[in-house]
Formats: sequence, structure tokens, C-alpha cells
Amino acid sequence: MKLRDLLIRDYVKLKSRLVRRLGSTDAATEVLHEVYLRLGVSDSAATIHNPDAYLYRAALNVAADSREADRRWVDKVSIEALRHRDDHELDPEEIVLARQEWKALLVALEQLPARRRAIFLAARLEELRHREIASRFGISIDTVDRELKQAFEFLAERFGKSLTSRRGNRSREPS
Repeated sequence: MKLRDLLIRDYVKLKSRLVRRLGSTDAATEVLHEVYLRLGVSDSAATIHNPDAYLYRAALNVAADSREADRRWVDKVSIEALRHRDDHELDPEEIVLARQEWKALLVALEQLPARRRAIFLAARLEELRHREIASRFGISIDTVDRELKQAFEFLAERFGKSLTSRRGNRSREPS
């Protein structure tokens, strides 16, 4: 049996797994479409030890590639926007407000417990995945999630902001 045929046969089951992992039906559909295109017509599932696992891993790799490409594209757009921004667009009032917010953030971060602050900085500044943070601190991924949630709740309360819940894979690229 060819891998494409196997993908078609198990499409619903594979899509369901990917929706749970990626947190989006659209993303899962796009990923499976890309996997289908990448497989080619001559790939045979007979030479692969576990074709189901192979297809799932291929889909996860496509999703990771897509996220990385999106991140690079956004970074390029941001850089270009900054390059073309005129100096007269920099409003002195905005600069003062940004500096004040920055100082307030630093003060608020100092009020977090040391481990929570370190986990927050690893996630937000170093852009580490939750599993990497868990490994670094010798804790579970659930503990990382809990510490980050508490840090965000503290900061949201401190700055009078409301939190929006993100669903989907907790090991999404950088937190």
C-alpha cells in the first residue's frame, strides 16, 4: 500500500489527532494537504516499519516547518517596517510611556518568586519550549504551565489587563 493511500484511508483519525495537537482544524487540514503533496506518488508504506507513526511524524514536521516559516516572514515584515519608519514618527510621549511601562514591568518581575520569574523569562525572552524549561528546572511540563499561568495572571492584574486563554499544544514553539 502506498503512503498516500494510507493517508487517505486514515485521514479522519489523523486529522483528529492533529487538531488536538495543533489546536486548530484549519492548521491540521493544511498540514495533511502538505503531507499528501510531499509524499509523492511512488512512496510505498511496505518499506516503513510503522507507517501510521511515520505519517503522524511527517505531519508534525510539516507543522513545525510552517510555524518556523511564518515566524521568519513576520520577523522580516517587522524589520522592514522598522527600517522604513521615519524618525519623525517617533513620538516623544510614546517613548516616555514605553520607558515607564518597561520600568514598571521590571519592578513587577522582581515581585515574582525567583523560580517563577526564571521560568517566565526562559519562556518569553529565551523563547524556550515548555519541555526545555521543564528539563532545565527539573520539573514537569504541568508545573511549567502552572508557573507561567500564575506569572501571567500576576502581571495582568498588576497592569490591569485581561488574559485570553490559548488552547492547543502546550509545546508550541516559543511560549
